[in-house]
Amino acid sequence: MRSARLLTWWLVVAGTVWAALVLWSLYIDLSRHRLGFEQNLLERGRALYTLTEMAREWNARHGGIYAPVTPASPPNPYLDVDRRDFAINGIAYTMINPAYMTRQIADIARESQGVSINITSLNPIRPANKADPWESAALRRFEDGTAEILERIGEGGGTIFRYMAPLTTKASCLACHAKQGYREGDVRGGISVTMPAAAAIALFEGQRDYIYRVHLVGWVTVSALLAFLYWWVQRHWASIDKIRGEQEILIADRTVDLRRANAELEHLAAIDPLTGAFNRRQFLATAEVERRRAKRRKEPLALLSFDIDHFKAINDRHGHAAGDAVLRAVVHRAGAALRAGDILARFGGEEFVALLSNTEARAAALVAERLRLALAAEPVEAGSAEIEVRASFGVTHWAESDASFEVALARADRALYRAKQDGRDRVVLEI
Repeated sequence: MRSARLLTWWLVVAGTVWAALVLWSLYIDLSRHRLGFEQNLLERGRALYTLTEMAREWNARHGGIYAPVTPASPPNPYLDVDRRDFAINGIAYTMINPAYMTRQIADIARESQGVSINITSLNPIRPANKADPWESAALRRFEDGTAEILERIGEGGGTIFRYMAPLTTKASCLACHAKQGYREGDVRGGISVTMPAAAAIALFEGQRDYIYRVHLVGWVTVSALLAFLYWWVQRHWASIDKIRGEQEILIADRTVDLRRANAELEHLAAIDPLTGAFNRRQFLATAEVERRRAKRRKEPLALLSFDIDHFKAINDRHGHAAGDAVLRAVVHRAGAALRAGDILARFGGEEFVALLSNTEARAAALVAERLRLALAAEPVEAGSAEIEVRASFGVTHWAESDASFEVALARADRALYRAKQDGRDRVVLEI
């Protein structure tokens, strides 16, 4: 069915488009989620860097600060400045410069948040601040103009995120670093921030899985609706097809009934209702067909015209029911005496005609004589009466010179009239 194929095509297109939209939305959401995740990490590293840098700047602007000497804050052996250490009231103080303060802030961050903050350089004053391979590569990129770097390092439980941004030499820094050859504006090092990744990755993957689930549920829901729509429409169309089929069967049955009724009407229109023989109209139509066939095949065609002698007397003496019985008997006996292909018709009242195909006129006269004897062979029983039946016959043939079949029919009627004049119950041939 064309409509079913069209529906299937549209649903396939709709399902494909919907799947493409879901995949496109999934790609966009995952991309945004990853970008947001990376942006959050970047902001976190940038915030730690910024806070550390501001603290360092605050320290540098004060020319360093002093704190009591403790095991956690011993004098800095790499700090070469005047008045690095002094004592007041028996308490020893030492200078905490920006680099020293950064290391102490890094210790607090490592203990509280597991974050490692490291000040590093390719040319450090303190050897422990020398850049590791990753930091060295980052510092070289800073010298080429890179503003900041965030990278994921490692896999599984050992995964970390490393952020690094450059330290630019400022006027407040030259007090310690001028002797290293740095000038204001030079990149003398950087601050790297190492952040544990486990918690952040777990959060990222949880949110990513949620995005997958939302899209899967959306795709399944709409696909199920499309499948339900397909099923419902198919079922609806199946009902329509069933109704249409029943209607077609009903129409076909009615058509058959109508054809049968038409055939019966045609039969009734062609048959004499009393005797069952052809009526005048049907005989003339059939005779014309036979005439054309005989002409085309160059075959002879004979015609018998006969009626029952003294039929009015039979009706007057025995009644019309008896007359009808005689008419039916005549048709029955004539049908038995004629061939299957011959045509017998009641022309009206007690008059009958018969058309004999492929038969010469003289042979037709013999058939008429045989038919006359068959009609008179035994009486017709009509109630309590037994009625003798006699008939007169006129025989002729159709000639090619006849303008129409009615010409031959008129010639047979003349022969019948002569049979009546000659005493009835006889056969007269006219050629």
